[in-house]
Amino acid sequence: MGNEAPLIDGLGGDQRLFLGWAQRWRRKQRDEALRDQIVMDVHAPAAVRINAPLRNIDSWYTSFGVQPSDGSYLPPAQRVSIW
Repeated sequence: MGNEAPLIDGLGGDQRLFLGWAQRWRRKQRDEALRDQIVMDVHAPAAVRINAPLRNIDSWYTSFGVQPSDGSYLPPAQRVSIW
């Protein structure tokens, strides 16, 4: 414990964790199916499940070098912090 995760295929531990999260929720969906899901399902669409939580995690920004000029950037004052 306390050791930094090794690079595997050029990716650090945090990067692999975040990519695994994205792969878990990735999905192809027809527009009609997405509309049905939004209207009838209580769960958020896959794209929201991927992007919304990660934008609130500081280590995601450092892991991938996300900058204020990037579309997925969320200013620190607007990020949700629970702990």
